[in-house]
Amino acid sequence: MNQITGQSSVAQDSKPAEHTLDDVYHLVAEEFQRVNELIPNRLTSDVEMVEEIGRYIVESGGKRLRPMLVLLSSQALGVKGDQHIHLAAIIEFLHTATLLHDDVVDNSVLRRGRATVNDRWGNAPSVLVGDFLYSRAFQLMVELASLKVMEILARATNTIAEGEVMQLANIGNCAMSEADYREVIRCKTALLSKPLRIPARYWRQSKPAPQTHPPPFQACSQRHPKSRIPRNPQCSHRCKH
Repeated sequence: MNQITGQSSVAQDSKPAEHTLDDVYHLVAEEFQRVNELIPNRLTSDVEMVEEIGRYIVESGGKRLRPMLVLLSSQALGVKGDQHIHLAAIIEFLHTATLLHDDVVDNSVLRRGRATVNDRWGNAPSVLVGDFLYSRAFQLMVELASLKVMEILARATNTIAEGEVMQLANIGNCAMSEADYREVIRCKTALLSKPLRIPARYWRQSKPAPQTHPPPFQACSQRHPKSRIPRNPQCSHRCKH
């Protein structure tokens, strides 16, 4: 008991510790660095303007919250290999492409404290580089060699596009219902939630498939009278002793 405040010191000590976003990043620091190295490596192009705008986008930084969530969910599920690193980069490419298109639609001039691509280079380059990011993301998806991953990300990307059109169609619509407003939010945040299902699929694929029947040549204490194949005593699908 604290003699000054009269409060229990146990209760004070049990107060949950406050954590910052940096503490969360620290949990996947090594993998997050690999994602940050992969992104500029896959933003290369023979077209000078694409290279220039790509460098500008990378230098603009950002929290990269979506890639971090992919890495965290992968770590929690014990995903091994490099698939989740590529997946995190794919999510960031898709997200950045939507931002480039958003800024054109919204006539934005600032993004993350810097001039937007459309303000600096114009609307046409911003849209076209956004398209380049979409296509590069799908190239990376092909490397993952998973139709299910492509299905999830294609659906998410399509949903985002629908959300953008819904938002555009309702500009100045003061009669817009709360349900419609929430639907726009759900669509526009599709890349924040749907990709978290993907590491679980990789985790399931990486686990060895359970054997429905024991190996036919496993040691057995008895033999079938008409067969020379030794069998497992627990096996019942071939014969009975």
